[in-house]
Amino acid sequence: MPRAKASPTTFLPYRLRSAMTLSRLHDPRTTGRSRLIPTNADMIIDLDKKRMQAMAAKDIDTLDTLLAEDLVYTHSSARLDTKQTLIGNMKSGATVYSSVQPFDVKAQDLGDVVILTGSARIKVSSQGKQQDFGVRFTDAYAKRNGRWQMVVWQSTRLPD
Repeated sequence: MPRAKASPTTFLPYRLRSAMTLSRLHDPRTTGRSRLIPTNADMIIDLDKKRMQAMAAKDIDTLDTLLAEDLVYTHSSARLDTKQTLIGNMKSGATVYSSVQPFDVKAQDLGDVVILTGSARIKVSSQGKQQDFGVRFTDAYAKRNGRWQMVVWQSTRLPD
């Protein structure tokens, strides 16, 4: 029986293969056509957009799924939150996000951890005070028990 032909990426280390932005793989179901397979990096960028939309929509169920129990959330004001305090402040109305719009987001795929860096425009009411500002952020997601969750957020306010 003839041996299967190895793809050009077969002998690359796992981390190098997973760090590629998009992998072009052969899929026998597509009769020889290639298809693009999103990497962890692409998936986490989309997942983080979903989290930001959930914050603006006050979608607590989605946030409960996406945020790790041991989350460390450092606001641009240097205030620290846990998953429980972040969600609690949103539920009580002490913090109301009306818009969180990310841009220039880049990802580093480290296997079971993906680090995001980028910027975002945030519109929020905190303790009754309306704010509209930009931040630069670092964000990390970890894959635990087969599920990706945000474990850390750190942001720095951009000058006006």
